[in-house]
Amino acid sequence: MKTTLEIKNKTRTKELEELAQTLEERKDKRASRKLEELERFQKIAVGRELKMVELKEEIKKLKEELEEI
Repeated sequence: MKTTLEIKNKTRTKELEELAQTLEERKDKRASRKLEELERFQKIAVGRELKMVELKEEIKKLKEELEEI
């Protein structure tokens, strides 16, 4: 009987270890997708901010031109 329990215990332990590995892989994939999403957002946000700086400079230049007239 002890041997049977030991076999069942080893089998269940192996199943749990495989399940834990699967869950870890899923978590890693989810984290990778989230990181990619954040990187895309960062590129968009930085691009937007750079465009805002460019537009502010253009407005400043146009105001200066208007003042000269």
